[in-house]
Amino acid sequence: MSTNTNVQVIYEEIPFSGLPDPNKTFRINKQSFDISTVSLKPNEEILIRTLYLSVDPYMRSRMRDLSILSYFPPGVPGTPFYGGAVGQVLLSADPDYIKGDVVLAFATWEQYATVNTKTKVRS
Repeated sequence: MSTNTNVQVIYEEIPFSGLPDPNKTFRINKQSFDISTVSLKPNEEILIRTLYLSVDPYMRSRMRDLSILSYFPPGVPGTPFYGGAVGQVLLSADPDYIKGDVVLAFATWEQYATVNTKTKVRS
Protein backbone atom coordinates (compact mmCIF):
# COMPACT_ATOMS: atom_id res chain seq x y z
CA MET A 1 0.00 0.00 0.00
CA SER A 2 1.45 3.34 -1.08
CA THR A 3 -0.22 6.39 0.42
CA ASN A 4 0.62 9.77 -1.07
CA THR A 5 -0.85 13.24 -0.85
CA ASN A 6 -2.82 14.36 -3.88
CA VAL A 7 -2.72 18.15 -4.22
CA GLN A 8 -5.65 19.58 -6.20
CA VAL A 9 -6.45 23.08 -7.49
CA ILE A 10 -10.19 23.44 -6.90
CA TYR A 11 -12.16 26.01 -8.91
CA GLU A 12 -14.27 27.75 -6.26
CA GLU A 13 -15.87 30.95 -7.49
CA ILE A 14 -16.84 32.49 -10.81
CA PRO A 15 -15.08 35.87 -11.24
CA PHE A 16 -17.92 37.82 -12.86
CA SER A 17 -15.71 40.69 -14.01
CA GLY A 18 -12.06 41.53 -14.31
CA LEU A 19 -9.20 39.29 -13.35
CA PRO A 20 -9.73 36.23 -11.15
CA ASP A 21 -8.72 36.71 -7.52
CA PRO A 22 -6.46 33.73 -6.70
CA ASN A 23 -7.65 33.85 -3.08
CA LYS A 24 -11.32 33.51 -4.07
CA THR A 25 -11.41 31.81 -7.45
CA PHE A 26 -9.26 28.82 -6.49
CA ARG A 27 -8.29 26.88 -3.38
CA ILE A 28 -5.74 24.17 -2.74
CA ASN A 29 -7.06 20.85 -1.48
CA LYS A 30 -4.83 18.09 -0.11
CA GLN A 31 -6.08 14.57 0.41
CA SER A 32 -4.62 11.14 1.05
CA PHE A 33 -4.26 9.09 -2.08
CA ASP A 34 -3.52 5.37 -2.28
CA ILE A 35 -2.39 4.35 -5.75
CA SER A 36 -3.22 0.70 -5.06
CA THR A 37 -6.95 1.56 -4.86
CA VAL A 38 -7.13 3.21 -8.31
CA SER A 39 -9.52 1.49 -10.70
CA LEU A 40 -9.02 2.25 -14.40
CA LYS A 41 -11.35 1.51 -17.32
CA PRO A 42 -9.76 -1.21 -19.45
CA ASN A 43 -8.22 -0.06 -22.74
CA GLU A 44 -8.99 3.61 -22.14
CA GLU A 45 -7.56 5.09 -18.93
CA ILE A 46 -4.21 5.87 -17.38
CA LEU A 47 -3.14 7.41 -14.09
CA ILE A 48 -0.54 10.15 -14.43
CA ARG A 49 1.62 12.07 -12.00
CA THR A 50 1.44 15.65 -13.21
CA LEU A 51 4.79 17.22 -14.04
CA TYR A 52 3.67 20.51 -15.66
CA LEU A 53 0.40 22.39 -16.06
CA SER A 54 -0.37 24.75 -18.91
CA VAL A 55 -1.98 28.03 -17.84
CA ASP A 56 -3.37 29.81 -20.89
CA PRO A 57 -5.38 32.98 -21.66
CA TYR A 58 -8.38 30.99 -22.98
CA MET A 59 -8.94 29.69 -19.45
CA ARG A 60 -10.46 33.01 -18.40
CA SER A 61 -13.39 32.25 -20.73
CA ARG A 62 -13.89 28.95 -18.88
CA MET A 63 -14.42 30.87 -15.63
CA ARG A 64 -18.00 31.78 -16.48
CA ASP A 65 -21.54 30.92 -15.46
CA LEU A 66 -22.48 27.37 -16.44
CA SER A 67 -25.47 28.66 -18.46
CA ILE A 68 -23.30 30.69 -20.87
CA LEU A 69 -22.53 28.68 -24.00
CA SER A 70 -19.12 28.86 -25.63
CA TYR A 71 -16.74 26.84 -27.79
CA PHE A 72 -15.25 25.28 -24.67
CA PRO A 73 -17.04 23.92 -21.58
CA PRO A 74 -17.01 26.06 -18.43
CA GLY A 75 -15.27 25.09 -15.23
CA VAL A 76 -17.57 23.67 -12.56
CA PRO A 77 -17.23 25.35 -9.15
CA GLY A 78 -16.24 22.90 -6.42
CA THR A 79 -14.28 20.62 -8.76
CA PRO A 80 -10.65 20.55 -9.88
CA PHE A 81 -9.92 22.94 -12.74
CA TYR A 82 -8.52 21.31 -15.86
CA GLY A 83 -6.39 22.00 -18.89
CA GLY A 84 -3.25 20.92 -20.66
CA ALA A 85 -0.78 18.90 -18.60
CA VAL A 86 2.40 16.93 -19.06
CA GLY A 87 2.46 13.83 -16.91
CA GLN A 88 4.25 10.58 -16.34
CA VAL A 89 2.22 7.37 -16.51
CA LEU A 90 2.07 5.56 -13.16
CA LEU A 91 -0.62 3.00 -14.03
CA SER A 92 -2.08 2.00 -17.36
CA ALA A 93 -5.13 0.03 -18.44
CA ASP A 94 -4.38 0.91 -22.09
CA PRO A 95 -1.82 -1.30 -23.86
CA ASP A 96 -0.60 1.71 -25.88
CA TYR A 97 0.82 3.31 -22.69
CA ILE A 98 3.24 1.84 -20.17
CA LYS A 99 4.49 2.94 -16.77
CA GLY A 100 7.09 5.67 -17.23
CA ASP A 101 5.73 7.08 -20.51
CA VAL A 102 5.55 10.88 -20.57
CA VAL A 103 2.34 12.19 -22.14
CA LEU A 104 0.60 15.44 -23.03
CA ALA A 105 -2.93 15.21 -21.66
CA PHE A 106 -6.03 17.22 -20.97
CA ALA A 107 -6.30 16.62 -17.23
CA THR A 108 -7.66 17.90 -13.96
CA TRP A 109 -5.31 20.15 -12.04
CA GLU A 110 -4.08 17.69 -9.48
CA GLN A 111 -0.90 15.83 -8.74
CA TYR A 112 -2.44 12.45 -9.63
CA ALA A 113 -5.01 12.46 -12.43
CA THR A 114 -6.94 9.75 -14.23
CA VAL A 115 -7.04 10.47 -17.95
CA ASN A 116 -9.04 8.96 -20.82
CA THR A 117 -6.50 7.90 -23.46
CA LYS A 118 -9.03 7.77 -26.30
CA THR A 119 -9.88 11.46 -26.16
CA LYS A 120 -7.44 13.33 -23.96
CA VAL A 121 -3.84 12.08 -24.48
CA ARG A 122 -0.97 12.40 -26.92
CA SER A 123 2.34 10.67 -26.45
